[in-house]
Amino acid sequence: MINRIIQPPFGEIADFNFSVPNIFVLSNGIKVYPINGNYNEALKLEICFEAGSKFSLNPILAIAVNSLLTEGTKTKNSIQISNELDFLGSFIEKECSLDQAKLTIYSQEKNLKKILSVVNEILDQAIYPKNEIEIFKNIKLQKLQINKEKNAWIANQEFKKKLYKNDHPYGKSINEDAINSFSSSDLIDFYNSFYNPENCYLIVSGKVNEQTLNVINESLGQKNWNKNSSPIKNTITKNIPIVSEKGSFKFDNSNKAQASIKYGRVLFNRTHPDFFGMQVLSTLLGGYFGSRLMKNIREEKGYTYGIGSSVVSNKDSGYFVISTEVKNEVKELTIQEIEKEIVTLQNVLVNTEELDLVKNYMLGSFLRMFDGVFSKSERLNTLIINDIDESHYLKYIEKIKNISAIELQNLANKYLNKHDITEIIVC
Repeated sequence: MINRIIQPPFGEIADFNFSVPNIFVLSNGIKVYPINGNYNEALKLEICFEAGSKFSLNPILAIAVNSLLTEGTKTKNSIQISNELDFLGSFIEKECSLDQAKLTIYSQEKNLKKILSVVNEILDQAIYPKNEIEIFKNIKLQKLQINKEKNAWIANQEFKKKLYKNDHPYGKSINEDAINSFSSSDLIDFYNSFYNPENCYLIVSGKVNEQTLNVINESLGQKNWNKNSSPIKNTITKNIPIVSEKGSFKFDNSNKAQASIKYGRVLFNRTHPDFFGMQVLSTLLGGYFGSRLMKNIREEKGYTYGIGSSVVSNKDSGYFVISTEVKNEVKELTIQEIEKEIVTLQNVLVNTEELDLVKNYMLGSFLRMFDGVFSKSERLNTLIINDIDESHYLKYIEKIKNISAIELQNLANKYLNKHDITEIIVC
C-alpha cells in the first residue's frame, strides 16, 4: 500500500537517449525521417516546408496558401476531398508559423496508399478556387473585428511591432489590407515557389516499416508536383537588422475594466549559449504555477487570475515576454511588482530549495515532451527547422541540472535591465 502522506522522492534523468533517425530519401530527393513505434496501427505523417509567413511581404499570404491547400484541385472540390479522407479514416491538420508551413496527416497504416494518392494530388494540383478564397477572407475579417475588441490580442500585436520594427517579418501583423489584397494568382505563385520537393522533408511516426517507406516513395517520391520554380532561400529575416523600440507604451481600447500587459525584450534563438539559462530564469520568474510572479501578483496581491513569462524562439530570433491581464486600476502597481521581482533576481541569489524545485519541474516537463512517438516527431522537427543536432536536448538537460544561482543572477543583470525593456499596456 502506497503511503500518500509521504512525498515521493525526486528522481533525476539518468539515461536520456534521443537521436535523429536514419534518413530515407525518396526518388525525387525528399528526405524522410522515420520514427518507429509498433504499439498501434496509427501513423502520423508530417509534410514540412520552409514556407512560413516570413517569406512573404503580406503576412497572411503563406497562411492562406497553407489553409486553402485542401479546398480544391483540378479534379476534386473541397467536399470531395474531405469525404474521401473521412471515408479512409484520415484527417489533415494544416499549420503555418513564421518559419514553417506543415501538413500533418493522421491515418491507419493499411489505408496509407489511398490517402497519399489524395495528398499527392493536393500537393501537385491545388487550384485555390476563388469562392473558397472569399470564404477564407470573410472568416478572417470577422475574426479580426472580434480580436480588435480584445486587449490581449492588441497588446500582443503592438508588442511584436515594437520588438521588430522597420518591416521586419517577425513584427508584421495581419490587418484588413493584408486580408483583402491577395488574389488567387498570388497564392498559386507562392504555392509553386515553396511547395516543391526541393523545399520539403517528411517525418513519419507510428507503425513505420520498410513497406511504409516504399508506399510513401511510390506516392510522394515520383513527381516534382508540377513545380518549376526553386524556393526562395531564407534571406528575408537575415538581411533585415532587428531594431526594437524600448520604453513604455499605452494604447486605449475603451476597456475601462481590464488592462492587458506585455513586458519584455528581443533576445536570440535557441542556438545562443544563454538560451537554456534564460529558460530556467524565465521559469523561476513566471514559468510555472508556483513561480515568483504567480505568488506575488496572483496569490498575495490578487491583481490577476494568471501571469506568466516565457522565452519564445523562432529560427532567426527570439524574445522574452511577461504577459498578464489585470484590473485597470492596478496596472501600474502590477508593473511595479514585476520590476520588483526582477530587481530581486538581480540582487539576491535564489536559494537552493527553490532552484531545485524549478529544476525538477523543468526536467519533468521535458520528459513529458518525449512521451510517445508522435511527441518525439515534434521534437525532431524542432531540430530540423532550426538546423541543430540531437545534442541540443542533452545540453538542455545538463544546463538545467548544473545551472547555479550565481549564473541566474548574472543572466538577470545581463538581459533584464529596465532600459532594454519594451512595455505595452492596453486598456
